[in-house]
Amino acid sequence: MSSMLASLHRVDRMLASCAGGKVERAYAVLWHKSAEALAQSIIALDGRMNEQAGHATKRFERIPVTWERWDNGADKITIDGMHTMDGYLSNRDILFIASFRDNADTLSQFHLLHYICLQLRPASVTVVLPYIPVGTMERIVPGEEGIVPAAATLASMFNGLPFNPGVRVMTYEIHALPMMFYYQGQSGLTAHSAIPALLRVVGRRAGAESNDRTELVDVDTEILDGLSKADTVRLGDNADHSRINCIAFPDDGAQKRFSGSFEDFCMDIVVCAKQHVPMSTKKIVRVEAGDPDGKHVLIVDDMTRSGGTLFECMEAVIARGAAKVSMFVTHGDFTDEFWVALYLKSYGKDAAQFDSKFDAFYTTDSVSGLGKKFLSQRLGASKHMYVGSLTKMLAEGKASPFDKIRQDFGGNFDRMPTVDEGKQYQALQEWADQLPRFDVANIESKLKIIPLAESIVRDL
Repeated sequence: MSSMLASLHRVDRMLASCAGGKVERAYAVLWHKSAEALAQSIIALDGRMNEQAGHATKRFERIPVTWERWDNGADKITIDGMHTMDGYLSNRDILFIASFRDNADTLSQFHLLHYICLQLRPASVTVVLPYIPVGTMERIVPGEEGIVPAAATLASMFNGLPFNPGVRVMTYEIHALPMMFYYQGQSGLTAHSAIPALLRVVGRRAGAESNDRTELVDVDTEILDGLSKADTVRLGDNADHSRINCIAFPDDGAQKRFSGSFEDFCMDIVVCAKQHVPMSTKKIVRVEAGDPDGKHVLIVDDMTRSGGTLFECMEAVIARGAAKVSMFVTHGDFTDEFWVALYLKSYGKDAAQFDSKFDAFYTTDSVSGLGKKFLSQRLGASKHMYVGSLTKMLAEGKASPFDKIRQDFGGNFDRMPTVDEGKQYQALQEWADQLPRFDVANIESKLKIIPLAESIVRDL
């Protein structure tokens, strides 16, 4: 009976969609617990779209999954309610929202995907994997033999899923385009971009007034046009977000990938490049093309971990006269190095310049767990991370943490007395107590998360 109701539900949805000239699939949505926030936002978006359009049927039906482990640590995964709905998922279009940031969780999700493909006889299987954490490990070069190219092995795992029609894997801003060709046989990778989501927040069509905050860029339907503002999570208000008038890329690779997305917005383009310092192994970032002078520059890249390249690019455009600088990465897979760098930028010896120039940092929620609470916690812990790196430096004895503090902060620390050997750990604690704490509310207002739910619904 449940199987028949499901079939009628799908027919009803198809007829309703056909009446509007567009056929939309109705999905049974399952997700891993680490991707629950994204899954719930997709389902909630569907509900609001249906309400505005007057649809009675839902495009996304939630199918809860319980993720547990047995006493020995093995997976205990249950699709809730399966015992009461025999055949309910048969011939259904399955949408699975995945997150592979944790290796153990990755294996658990492949257990479920294998079971779905082999046992449940679905009509189609689509895996939404917004961020591929091993995406930078797509190849090895001479001298790196023995390093496992995990991006290729992950693709092989998808290729091995027992589903003849093939599993579709959806992702955003893959780090290396050749990765698309790793998915073949039983799977296929479709690569999408979060730039349209960014432009709905910061962009304006050519000729639009910069202070016109009601006209958002290209929107496919009136429904999504009305939702695009409401679905943008802003951690504070950025009064200048619509006045960005220059796009900067940290290297020519980012330019080739993204520049076409900004052609309709009359924004000047700046391209940076890393250059070797003569007689040294160091590299510096310099502006190679374009003029950022007097402009509000938005630096765009696919991802960041430490933030090093972004902050170096920021320094380069400021040196060339940029009035304001914002940043965007699709994937903010932030390491401790990023938070330490942000702490030093905000409170180090060049803090005044950073505070006057830095406007906003945009990213999406492609990385699971990235939300306001997480950002607040990491900002609050950034000083502790910095002090921890100094303690490690002292333990290793390779460099002086006191010289590092002087280099980073200057000012009163330049006048601190020389530390006697044997009292270094006590002195380091005393110095650390004098370091400023992060004003979380101040910097938090400049960190903005753009939800991907709307983009995913569009791209399905």
